[in-house]
Amino acid sequence: MHMPDIACPVQESKYLNDDSIRFHSRLGFSEVGRFHDSGYKFNQWFDMVWMEKMIGEHNAEPKEVWG
Repeated sequence: MHMPDIACPVQESKYLNDDSIRFHSRLGFSEVGRFHDSGYKFNQWFDMVWMEKMIGEHNAEPKEVWG
């Protein structure tokens, strides 16, 4: 699984837009989490978005960690 962490504006911003979210969505990523007003840059608060994409099947049982 690959998970990019993407900043997105809470309101219209000349510094940041939703292009990264659209870009990753076109590559097969989907939003799995949003942290509201969690980043501050350019005197403005931004949401942070987590997106995920499964890049392989989970067809094997993981080895036991404690034994």
